[in-house]
Amino acid sequence: MKVFFDSNVVLDVLLNRQEFIADSMASLKLSELHVVKGFISVVSITDIFYLLKKNLKDFQKAIEKMQILFEIVNIGKADGKIAFEALNSGWKDFEDAVQYSVAKKLHVKYIITRNKKDFLNSDITVLSPTEFIELMKN
Repeated sequence: MKVFFDSNVVLDVLLNRQEFIADSMASLKLSELHVVKGFISVVSITDIFYLLKKNLKDFQKAIEKMQILFEIVNIGKADGKIAFEALNSGWKDFEDAVQYSVAKKLHVKYIITRNKKDFLNSDITVLSPTEFIELMKN
């Protein structure tokens, strides 16, 4: 099963956000263990790296964390067609529209995010990390 991880789930783990790390880490762990095939968008990579470097204040450590991430998730491509679809989707947030368009192109079963409201227009089932973990237990 393919799933798409929104950037906030990845950042919870990489930045050790205590309030959210347990379920976000458990979600990503399912990708690491190949229980699911996890994806992030290529457009998320620069944002994730920027926030890692800014918060860690250590360029090399940010690179190391990104290398680990790349071993855990697959990268979903974005191209002109994806950008055009996102731009004309009617979504108010272009970045979320791009994320959704990449997820749609990948034919994922779930989008995993802590900000479900960002994907209200999604016809892909959107779950929080907590909901995803509970679903996978059954």
